[in-house]
Amino acid sequence: MSDRLLKQVGRPLDSTEVPSRATADPAGGFVYVSNNVSKTVSAFSIDPISGALSEVPGSPFKAGTAPTGVTVDPAGQFVYVANSGSDNVSAYTINATSGALAQIPGSPFKAGVNPIEIAVTRAPAPMPGNVYVADTSNNAVKEILAAGGANWLQDLAALQLPNSVKAISAEFTRPTGIAVDGHGNVYVTEQGGNSVKVITPTSGYHEFKPLGPRFDQPTGIAVDSMGDVYVTESGGKVKEIVATRGNIPASAISITLGPKFDKPSGIAVDADGNVYVADTGHRVVKKIVAVHGSIPPSPNIVTLGGVAAGCVFNCPDSPVGVAVDATGNLYVADAANGEVEEFVSGRGAPVRLVGGLSSLSGIAVDAHGNVYVTDGNAVKEVLAGGHPAVKTLGSNFAGPTGIAVR
Repeated sequence: MSDRLLKQVGRPLDSTEVPSRATADPAGGFVYVSNNVSKTVSAFSIDPISGALSEVPGSPFKAGTAPTGVTVDPAGQFVYVANSGSDNVSAYTINATSGALAQIPGSPFKAGVNPIEIAVTRAPAPMPGNVYVADTSNNAVKEILAAGGANWLQDLAALQLPNSVKAISAEFTRPTGIAVDGHGNVYVTEQGGNSVKVITPTSGYHEFKPLGPRFDQPTGIAVDSMGDVYVTESGGKVKEIVATRGNIPASAISITLGPKFDKPSGIAVDADGNVYVADTGHRVVKKIVAVHGSIPPSPNIVTLGGVAAGCVFNCPDSPVGVAVDATGNLYVADAANGEVEEFVSGRGAPVRLVGGLSSLSGIAVDAHGNVYVTDGNAVKEVLAGGHPAVKTLGSNFAGPTGIAVR
């Protein structure tokens, strides 16, 4: 048994409200306490160094009668409170920056008699190996499920949404780029709406905006392990949307990376935070070099490919897409030559992986080294191995562009 003692941090909090239960958000940034007598929920921010608590603005927040159980959902977006005296459940959204709570429309929700405890299970996220396609001319985002080896298409925009969530629109308008993170959230660039949308496993999809104006013809999109989102704009910019505790807040900060590009299209980010851009107009791939996992204000930019490097990206409208695997190998969709090239470890001269493709656009790679491309109106898989084989996963698309795999 350990002989270590607990040390109190700061002074005890005021208990006149008779606190009943407490819980913390998954990121460890906030604590929420149900106050049984005062019919409220208190919210505190946690000092990351000392662990001390500070009450957030607006706290305590109104709940039902005799609130007891309190919990935060696994994604850290919502707080739920069991009101044992009023037989209902209060539901709140969490402000990702401040930790403040706002009641969800319709809250409190009717429950059984005298609810005491409450918990939220993790919604089933899409299975690893599922492929996501921006089906541009069909104004849809589709998923090819890997379960059972069946190539089954599911229209993500048609998923039923919870009553508490309001969809921005029933469909997309010219979706082009697509990315998926480790939690199963799917990010989509929508050229027709000059916006970026995210489809979450639990709450349907909503739109977020960076500070300043809307996007200008967004094309490619990527997301890193910290939740930061990277977007290419066909007008020549690459932007980083900075996450807060893994979430994109309503007041997200937008940072323009590097000098102006020329019709940038595909974009990818590796495990070290380096960002790769298919700089189509300049006929090269550019690597924006990260320092300690993040892009500095004046980043070093390395050029891959181009005529000077002896690479094949010497034709108009190429390269168009990039993808990077867990070991740092870079894959490039070379539309002009109908080929996929690989830069081993992201450097040196490219190696031709496969040719004979007719109209390449998007490219993605899975954990096993299998490469996926959008080619004409089809989605194809280039199987990993010494002699890559190409398999068609589906051909009932209409001008698909972006592709991602989880």
